[in-house]
Amino acid sequence: MSTSLLNQLPALIALVIGALGSYLATSHMENARWRREQRVRWDIERQKAYSEYAHSVNRLATQHGRIAAAHGIQNDFMPTELDGALSRLVELASDRGAAWEAVLLMGNQATIEAGRRWHAAVFRLEPFSRGVKEDPDEWSECYFRAGEAR
Repeated sequence: MSTSLLNQLPALIALVIGALGSYLATSHMENARWRREQRVRWDIERQKAYSEYAHSVNRLATQHGRIAAAHGIQNDFMPTELDGALSRLVELASDRGAAWEAVLLMGNQATIEAGRRWHAAVFRLEPFSRGVKEDPDEWSECYFRAGEAR
């Protein structure tokens, strides 16, 4: 009986090694697939965060343009009614801030720095909306800089 067991031992060892190898290979492939899926999910979420942020900054810049046009500053925007326009501006700035938080969580350093430059450039439009500045050439320069930062 012991010779029979010794004769079968190489086959049993090969079976155990084969099963272990199969398990390790399958485990490795599943882990790699899971990591790939996670990267894809994060990429989708990152893209969504960037898109929402861009949309919020664009809405803010557009509102500045519409208010500036209502103040008589010549630009390409359709003037808005000034009643409630500044409170709408505050809402849009708040939306931009909320969208910015997602970019801060998901963005790399270069993206975060670019986002900061962009919303700083759009922030320079605010004095025109508040009626503090009125020079159309200065408006055009500030708006152009905001577009460059975008």
